[in-house]
Amino acid sequence: MNQITQNPRGHLAFLVMLLTWGCHHANNDQSRAKSTDKSDIATKPDDLPTPHNSLGSIPLSSDNWQQIDNPGQDGWDSEVVASAISAYWHSLGTALTDYCQSTNDALNLDQCPSGRNFAGTDLRSGLRVAFASDNVTTHRSATPSGFSTGNHSLRLTLQQLAAPWRRSQHADFHAKVVRVQLLPNNQVETTQLVSFVSQQAKQRSEYHATWQATWSLIQHEPNDSLAPEIVSLRCISAEESVFASPEPMLTDVTSQVVNPADVSLRQQFGYGMHHWLMRNHDQRYFSPLGNPGLAVGDVNGDGRDDLFICQEAQLPNRLLIQQPDGTVVDESAAWRVDWLDACRSVLLLDLDNDGDQDLVVGVLGGVILAENADQRFQVRQFLPTHDDVMSLAAADYDADGDIDIYVCVDYPNDYFATAGEFNIQGGAANRVYHDAGNAGENSLFRNDILRRQLELHQCHQGNGAIPQQRSLQFCRLLGRL
Repeated sequence: MNQITQNPRGHLAFLVMLLTWGCHHANNDQSRAKSTDKSDIATKPDDLPTPHNSLGSIPLSSDNWQQIDNPGQDGWDSEVVASAISAYWHSLGTALTDYCQSTNDALNLDQCPSGRNFAGTDLRSGLRVAFASDNVTTHRSATPSGFSTGNHSLRLTLQQLAAPWRRSQHADFHAKVVRVQLLPNNQVETTQLVSFVSQQAKQRSEYHATWQATWSLIQHEPNDSLAPEIVSLRCISAEESVFASPEPMLTDVTSQVVNPADVSLRQQFGYGMHHWLMRNHDQRYFSPLGNPGLAVGDVNGDGRDDLFICQEAQLPNRLLIQQPDGTVVDESAAWRVDWLDACRSVLLLDLDNDGDQDLVVGVLGGVILAENADQRFQVRQFLPTHDDVMSLAAADYDADGDIDIYVCVDYPNDYFATAGEFNIQGGAANRVYHDAGNAGENSLFRNDILRRQLELHQCHQGNGAIPQQRSLQFCRLLGRL
């Protein structure tokens, strides 16, 4: 294993920020509706036609790649709708938080049009106490709410929802569209995950829910794009927790956990992303995303969780072993995992069913399998994949008693070689993210360790040969998923 010969400098903020940054890869579960009127995309900015689709014209910017990465240009109507409805929720969130933080009884919905026959509902309907203690009370509802009869406007719906949060010192609303279904006659149905946090003088509230809404797409003027107008809104499920104190329940104690004497660890995680970006020689995949992963598990069998932190190329991975007093000690060198490879994702799990936590690390071009033996990780196998490995998942998909591995890849192998005139940063920006068909190949690996054990056992029974060592045996089942 390689070790650095000088004090490393790094960044805990870099790790947290970029792990979160990588989340933009999560795609909404939206219907892919292809337009029948799809224009070809020219290769030169001046030759680009004005794009049109079934949802109206899409304004173009002067930037060539923003034109190409335009879902309206490509016929991804559900993406166009999702963007418009997300903007609607942003405006509604601003109005709702202003209403909760002010003494004004007026809820300004000028930027949030609703249908003339809007069907509303009590978004708190069905909330029942699910947990109660001195510090927190949680209410839950798992039954979809029905639409109210009579004049239940959007304004009344939101005012009923926000009633307990009035006079908040701080309020925050977010709605994430996770499903879009395009219906006939410019109608749309969406599902969104909603969160609302309210901090008041003596308590704090958190509301998390799944809402279902229907919309009409309205063209107000002949040359206008179609705009969403909400027609109905109901709650599918909800949970609200009220905390007895306005202060957060969790406090950052990172500085107290890391040993002050471990200067190299503090330096490595103390600098920001740009510090390492300017000093790393291998920037093929570092620059666009830079999102090393981490895993928690008891690697030494002492009953306490330990932490494995992946790092980018030329920075050593870190294995932090938890001590009885709750602090951590870096033992990456002793466990022989302070590799300088670009490590992306990691799993701690029992691959060979011997009762301890083995190691699976995704690196550029493959997956490393290491067995937990003699207080160190011993590399047993390398599973080749497409280059840009991003994340790992594990499950016994074939129900044979051992854990299998699924590998997710982002960029295809030839992407940076064909990026042309663009540098790495430009190449990343010029990715057509809404196209789910332009990524690298994912891989599913079947774990055959139990099958291998059976073969060795049969060998021992047949001729008396005693195997000296078991090895991890994985079979690549599918190359393209």
